[in-house]
Amino acid sequence: MEKGKLAMQVGSLYGSNRRADKPAHIYLIGLKKGGQLYQEMVIKNSGLKKLID
Repeated sequence: MEKGKLAMQVGSLYGSNRRADKPAHIYLIGLKKGGQLYQEMVIKNSGLKKLID
Protein backbone atom coordinates (compact mmCIF):
# COMPACT_ATOMS: atom_id res chain seq x y z
CA MET A 1 0.00 0.00 0.00
CA GLU A 2 2.74 2.50 0.91
CA LYS A 3 4.66 1.55 -2.22
CA GLY A 4 1.60 2.35 -4.30
CA LYS A 5 1.34 5.78 -2.68
CA LEU A 6 5.04 6.44 -3.30
CA ALA A 7 4.66 5.35 -6.93
CA MET A 8 1.79 7.82 -7.37
CA GLN A 9 3.83 10.63 -5.76
CA VAL A 10 6.76 9.99 -8.10
CA GLY A 11 4.38 10.08 -11.06
CA SER A 12 2.95 13.38 -9.84
CA LEU A 13 6.45 14.76 -9.33
CA TYR A 14 7.44 13.74 -12.86
CA GLY A 15 4.35 15.39 -14.35
CA SER A 16 4.86 18.63 -12.43
CA ASN A 17 8.52 18.70 -13.33
CA ARG A 18 7.74 18.14 -17.00
CA ARG A 19 5.47 21.20 -17.04
CA ALA A 20 7.90 23.42 -15.10
CA ASP A 21 9.59 26.37 -16.79
CA LYS A 22 12.95 25.10 -15.55
CA PRO A 23 12.61 21.36 -14.95
CA ALA A 24 15.01 19.73 -12.50
CA HIS A 25 16.95 16.52 -12.97
CA ILE A 26 15.26 13.72 -11.04
CA TYR A 27 17.30 10.73 -9.90
CA LEU A 28 15.70 7.62 -8.42
CA ILE A 29 18.56 6.12 -6.43
CA GLY A 30 18.34 2.50 -5.34
CA LEU A 31 15.38 1.62 -7.53
CA LYS A 32 15.99 -1.98 -8.59
CA LYS A 33 14.59 -3.15 -11.89
CA GLY A 34 12.22 -6.01 -11.12
CA GLY A 35 11.86 -5.00 -7.45
CA GLN A 36 8.50 -4.45 -5.76
CA LEU A 37 8.68 -0.66 -5.92
CA TYR A 38 9.76 -0.76 -9.57
CA GLN A 39 6.81 -3.01 -10.44
CA GLU A 40 4.40 -0.76 -8.58
CA MET A 41 5.74 2.33 -10.35
CA VAL A 42 5.34 0.69 -13.76
CA ILE A 43 1.75 -0.27 -12.94
CA LYS A 44 0.78 3.16 -11.60
CA ASN A 45 2.73 5.25 -14.15
CA SER A 46 2.85 3.62 -17.57
CA GLY A 47 4.99 6.34 -19.18
CA LEU A 48 7.54 6.21 -16.40
CA LYS A 49 8.92 2.86 -17.57
CA LYS A 50 10.58 4.55 -20.55
CA LEU A 51 12.39 6.94 -18.24
CA ILE A 52 13.54 4.35 -15.73
CA ASP A 53 14.86 1.77 -18.21
